[in-house]
Amino acid sequence: MEQFHEQNNMQLSAAANGIDVDPTCSGSDETDLLEEYFNSLPYGYRFCPSDEELIEHYLKKKVNNETLPRNRISEVNLYSKDPSELAAEFKPLTETEWYFFTPRQKKYPNGSRPNRATPKGYWKPTGTDKAIPPDSRHPIGYKKTLDFYEGKHPGGRKTDWKMHEYKVKDNTSQNNGRAKNDMKLDDWVLCKLYNKKEKNGEDAANSAPQANVIVSQNEASVMPETNNELEDIASQPNPIYGSLQHEDESSYGMYLMLSDPTAPILDNDISYYRIDDRFPDVFDGPGPS
Repeated sequence: MEQFHEQNNMQLSAAANGIDVDPTCSGSDETDLLEEYFNSLPYGYRFCPSDEELIEHYLKKKVNNETLPRNRISEVNLYSKDPSELAAEFKPLTETEWYFFTPRQKKYPNGSRPNRATPKGYWKPTGTDKAIPPDSRHPIGYKKTLDFYEGKHPGGRKTDWKMHEYKVKDNTSQNNGRAKNDMKLDDWVLCKLYNKKEKNGEDAANSAPQANVIVSQNEASVMPETNNELEDIASQPNPIYGSLQHEDESSYGMYLMLSDPTAPILDNDISYYRIDDRFPDVFDGPGPS
C-alpha cells in the first residue's frame, strides 16, 4: 500500500510539472524526463518570469492544486534552513537566484503573522506588501521584500541575502477545514532568494563599462575606465550647472554646460578631475569615496 501511495504521489508531482508519465515510471525516470525536457531547450533560454507570471502561472496553480508549467521550483520548508544552507543544497534556477515553494507557520496561535525565524537567524521585511500587478485595483497577489539577519531578533547582523516572498491575494482555500490550533498559516507561498553581493557583481559584469572624465577649461571628453575612484557623471544632471551630454557618438565628445558664468573654472592643464570636488553643491550629498 505504501508503495502504491509513493508511486501515485510521483505521478501527481510529474503532472503538476506538465509531464506525461507512464504509471509504471519510477521517481528517477520522472526526473530524467524533466531534465531531458530542459536540456532540449535552445541555448540562451532562461527562467525569467515577471512577478505577475510567478503568481498567476505558478503560485496560484500550486495553491489550487492545478497543473503547473514544467519547472524546477523546489518544495522546501524554507524557514527551517538558513539561506546559505539552501544555496548549498539546491541548484539556482538562474545564475544567482533560487526559487522555492514553501509553507508558512504562524508566529502566534491566534494571530496571522508568519514565523520567519530560522535556526541561525531571521528574515526581516523591508517594507509593506506591494500589489501585483502594481497599482492595480484588482491585484492577484502581493510581493514582500525581506533581508536575512544572523543572530537573535532584534540585534542580528544584516547579511547580503535577500528574498522576495509572493503570496496569492485570496488564500482562504488554503485554510478551509483547518483546526483553530493549527499553526500552519499558508500551504504555499513562492520565494525567490538571491545574494545581493553576487547579484550586483553579475549585473556589473553584464553592464557596459563606466566612463572616466578628462576635463580641460570648458570641455570634457570620455575615456575608458582606468580608475575606480573616478566617476561617470554623465547620468547626474543639475539645474544649476547643467549636465554632461553626448555630442558626437563616434568620438564620445561631451561638454559641461555651465549656466553660471561665475562658477569656478577648471584647471588649464588637462587632468583627471572629479566634478563633485569642485562643485560640491551640485550633488545632494558627499561624493563616493
